[in-house]
Amino acid sequence: MEVKSLETKLKPEDYAAIYARKSIKSENNSILSQLALARDVLYKNNLILYKEYWDEESATKLPPSKRQGFSRLLKDAKAGKFKTVIVFRRDRLARRVHDLIEIKNTFKKYRIKIIYSNDGEYQPSESYLSDFIENIIMAVDELEPQIVAERTNTGRVKKRERKEYSGAGKLPFGFERISQNEKTFYRCNYQTVPLIRELFEMYSKNNDSKSMMDIVKALNNFYENKLPTTSNQVGKIIRNPIYAGYQFISSKYTVFDLFQSDDVQNNFNPDLLQKCVNVQPVIDFDLWAKCITVWRVNYKAFKRKKNQEYLFKGLLLCGVCKKPIKLINNKYRCISKGCSSFNADYFKKELIKYLLDNIIQTMGLESFISHKITQLKRGIQTYNRQLKTVGNDLEKYTLDYVNNFKDKYIAKGCKELISDTMTRREDVKARIYELEARIYRLQEEKEKLNGSINRKGLTRYFLSNQERAHHLISTLVDQVIVNGKENELKIEIR
Repeated sequence: MEVKSLETKLKPEDYAAIYARKSIKSENNSILSQLALARDVLYKNNLILYKEYWDEESATKLPPSKRQGFSRLLKDAKAGKFKTVIVFRRDRLARRVHDLIEIKNTFKKYRIKIIYSNDGEYQPSESYLSDFIENIIMAVDELEPQIVAERTNTGRVKKRERKEYSGAGKLPFGFERISQNEKTFYRCNYQTVPLIRELFEMYSKNNDSKSMMDIVKALNNFYENKLPTTSNQVGKIIRNPIYAGYQFISSKYTVFDLFQSDDVQNNFNPDLLQKCVNVQPVIDFDLWAKCITVWRVNYKAFKRKKNQEYLFKGLLLCGVCKKPIKLINNKYRCISKGCSSFNADYFKKELIKYLLDNIIQTMGLESFISHKITQLKRGIQTYNRQLKTVGNDLEKYTLDYVNNFKDKYIAKGCKELISDTMTRREDVKARIYELEARIYRLQEEKEKLNGSINRKGLTRYFLSNQERAHHLISTLVDQVIVNGKENELKIEIR
């Protein structure tokens, strides 16, 4: 009798999917820890891992169907790939009762069981009573944060009405909380008071020739206590009226509301601020008003460009310290302080010239693209051979499982090997997809060129079409290592 492969010998009931979710970076239960706990439960229940799914999205902001990871899980569940889902807690699936009920109804329709990997979580059964208990638990979980948030917000509003500073969360730089006679007061640490006063005094006289961070550097060299070293953190100090003993009359207002028009110098409106009865000021209000006006005038100068695109972005590595090189203020700089730095125009011309002289012009751009496509296809062939080897391993472990499934210890070991091998198979497939995508992009570029660019015009073409040039170069080249100083570049392309 012919021995069947894994897919025909094992049933969907033998497979389990793992789902993990976190909504914020600071959340304690990371994706990796959730997956690790779920794998332990997987092996204890003698199941085979089908696939791991995860999302980094808020369950209150996005319904399950809008989360990419969970959507893929549902698609595979409906296709009958597995019959068990392992998740850390029920709130990883959904934060709202109606979302959880919808998920459970879908899982019931396709006869999928849920197992929670958290020991303290109520494990549901298929009874109506179990559904009722779980829905009650979920309803309480959903209501609790709303009640806490409502109480907290009400308390803050009441304090603001009494002209009290609430001091919620992390206190502003230098401030400390003092409790006296069951009341809370806020004051600046006496060691940081001179530093903060000096910061505001110097900033109020700021002009175009002296930036905010120059002021910070000068003060940190003079004082033992140090100011924050990023412009964003220092900007928060300058913008916060609490240093003058004031706060906004409502949390809906910001520093931008203090200026009624574009004529910043003559339109400062202090009526949106109120003096706090429980805060000891560090500076007087007039000084803060002057500083916030200076900040507002110079606001555009401090505003950073996000997601800046530039030639060779993400490809450059410093040959000295092996750290990335980025374009900063019209210079390509190593992110290590005091390390490599190059003028942007010179750097781009030299790098493109090297690329053309040493790689492309030896055979022509179109020919080089064809050569690169051939290399990538060879890489795909290598990975396909690996995929075949992994498939053979998978079949071997499956046969071992089929022949020894009555021995629970051997069967458990076989299932672990099967799970690990299937993970390896997915990794190899992902590498093949990546190479196929690069080939597709290169073929697109080759068709666009269509012999229209000759050797002499390539440098000019790259510099005048930097977005397209970067797209092409990032497909042709994996990494560019740069050594040396200005006008003495040593380049290695991989």
